[in-house]
Amino acid sequence: MIDRREHIAFISDLTYKAADCGVSDRHMQAIIGTWPLHDDPASVDSAMETVARRLHELFTLARAIFAEDATVWLHAHNRALSYDTPVGMMVRSPAMVIVLRDMLRDEMDR
Repeated sequence: MIDRREHIAFISDLTYKAADCGVSDRHMQAIIGTWPLHDDPASVDSAMETVARRLHELFTLARAIFAEDATVWLHAHNRALSYDTPVGMMVRSPAMVIVLRDMLRDEMDR
């Protein structure tokens, strides 16, 4: 289990990355299940913590690959995603965080 300071730093960083990528609090709540995360790590459901950490990685990868266009990519209708948006897909199915994160990982490996 992580300590409280590390957990609070993670929440702060995720909050910054979400805002930087143009993902609203409403979308964060729909994807993770609650938002913002409680600042006591013992009060955060492990499944929500896992989704939050995956989402953090997704935002990091999106910025690394698309730079300033990460926000555009997250909100643009994409032919490869059946003309849906990445954010829309994650809101409807939080399991899509894994799929999209893995797509971005593959892109980084090229």
